[in-house]
Amino acid sequence: MAAQKWEEIINQFKNALFHLYGMPQASALLVNIKAGLSTLKTRSCGDADNNRNCPVCAGPLAQMAANLPFSHRENSKILCPVLNCVIDDNNPPYALPNGYVYSLKGLQACEKDGMITCIKTGETFKMSSSRRCYIT
Repeated sequence: MAAQKWEEIINQFKNALFHLYGMPQASALLVNIKAGLSTLKTRSCGDADNNRNCPVCAGPLAQMAANLPFSHRENSKILCPVLNCVIDDNNPPYALPNGYVYSLKGLQACEKDGMITCIKTGETFKMSSSRRCYIT
């Protein structure tokens, strides 16, 4: 019990010191890292299908980002899971019959003899069976 009392006194002393000198209790680096992570965190972060290049989903920052709020995004970028490039008007989205969406360049990269293999499910489809998507 004496050790617990000493810990409480130490914490009270630190809090008084921080308050007296106007110092934040968390380091400026930690505050900035958390602010940056919360701007990158989306609703899909933490899913089983997370992106290995996402700093919020993978790596040592994932645990720190777990309790942070999600960012509010009016406009977002959609990335092709094959090439990890932006899907836009120059690289339009196409849906396979199984519902997975890839960019045109991504499908062309996966195409062999007019057939496409879905990287998520392993199913094979004809290139002509993919349909252009229009995102609004």
